[in-house]
Amino acid sequence: MVVVNAVTLSSLLLACAHKGALRVGMCLHDQHEGKECRSWTISGYGMHGFAREALDVFYQMIRAGVKPDYITFISRWKNIFH
Repeated sequence: MVVVNAVTLSSLLLACAHKGALRVGMCLHDQHEGKECRSWTISGYGMHGFAREALDVFYQMIRAGVKPDYITFISRWKNIFH
């Protein structure tokens, strides 16, 4: 059994984003209890031209009470102007 921590999850989400496997990445993220990796999901959507989905994820994060860090804000703005 593999223990998935924030570092492992970030690596998996980044790999999914680079390969365009966005649904797989979201499934992995949603199954993880912590929400530390939201910015990777946002940048993954933006990488593939899904700005609306990236913003939706950002707003879901805010509604869930997760405070965005500077990386999340950079990902968000990058996606808007991509």
